[in-house]
Parts: sequence; C-alpha cells; structure tokens
Amino acid sequence: MCFRNATPGSSAKLVSDSFQLHRPSAQKPHPNAEWYTDPTHPIHTCIFKDVPKYESDFFKIRAYPFARLAPHSSGVPNPYMEEMIKKRRKGQMPMSLIVPMSPYSLHKSGAIRKVVRSRLKEALRLVVVRGARGSDNCEASSAILDESDAAPDKWVMKDWTYVFKPTLALYKSPMPTIVDEIRIGLRSVKSMAEQLEARWQRRTVSPNRDVTRTRSLDRKPSKKPYRG
Repeated sequence: MCFRNATPGSSAKLVSDSFQLHRPSAQKPHPNAEWYTDPTHPIHTCIFKDVPKYESDFFKIRAYPFARLAPHSSGVPNPYMEEMIKKRRKGQMPMSLIVPMSPYSLHKSGAIRKVVRSRLKEALRLVVVRGARGSDNCEASSAILDESDAAPDKWVMKDWTYVFKPTLALYKSPMPTIVDEIRIGLRSVKSMAEQLEARWQRRTVSPNRDVTRTRSLDRKPSKKPYRG
C-alpha cells in the first residue's frame, strides 16, 4: 500500500473543513465550491450528516471524493508526483490519507506524534493488504493475518480521500486492538460512501424521481366522511 503521492490536489482546505464542515441545505451549492477541483460534484451539496464518517476513542474519520480537493496552488500538475506515480510498483495500491496532527490537538512531543502516525499507517497496511484482525487472546501482541480477507476494494473507496484525526489511544494500545478499530472504521465509512454514491447515481439517472415521490407523500388525506 502506498500513501505518498496518492492525493491529487491540495488538502489544506479539506483539513480545515473536515471537522468544522460547512452545512449547506441539500438544495443549495457550497458557497465556495469554486475553490475545489470539481465545483459541480454533488459532494458540495451534501449535508453534514451524510458525509461518510466514523468516530471512536482511537480516531475520527472523514472521507471525501477527490472532487473536494483544491487544485494545487501553482495551477499546474506536479511533475514530480507524476513521475513517482509512474515508478509505483505494479499492484501497489495507493490510498489518499491525510493525518492532521498538532501539538495542541494530540501531544506536544514530535516523537510521540510520529509514532502515532506510523502505527496508524501500519494498522491500515495490515488490514487492507494482509487482512489482519485482532486476536481473541487479550494478551496477544500481534494480529492474526488472513490473506483471504485482504482485498483493497473491500476496505477502501477508490478516488476518495480519507482524513484521520488520531488520539493518544493509538500510542498506548496494542496493535491487535488498533487493527480491530481500523476494520470497524473502514467498513463503516465504505458502507456510507457506497450509499452516497448510489444516491448520486439515482439522482443523475432520474433527477425528478425524488421530487415526485416527495409530493405524493406530502399529499394530505381526504377529510370527506365515509358513506357506507
């Protein structure tokens, strides 16, 4: 699994919005949609409760399509990034991962923040690439690997960016426990993202369908007396 050069755009605005997201109504576009790579994408009309998310004592996750990324500040593609993508090993899966950490939100020690980031990435690799899961033995120090459960498409949405906001629980907890939390979080986020994409697809195929159904549901029942 590859995390480097996997995010095709600037994540600065995405990080600032991830946990304080503007909440427009479903009918109005995002007021600053022109900031992003695809201003017409339906993600910009999403209300906050529909954004794929997961929260636990270990981390918070938000997931967004690449359309929510901002263009690079230079306005041109990054040639170094393009070259690194060409050199990527065959079969190596890229995952767009953003892990915002600061001395105020996590810990003042840079060494501790580095360990937290490293353990998060290692747990993601174990789950997605090796199909790892926690052991039933609470005292076990290593996760159980199950290659039959290792399928990137099963755990991660393609062309989506994942924003993880970790806590110190990642620093203190054993790896099997972290692996189990990663499995739960990725599965939950992917399920929400797939439902969201399916809704967008239905809206594209039949844009007036939801309106017709809403009107029929809003129709008031007749108050005429029954005459038997």
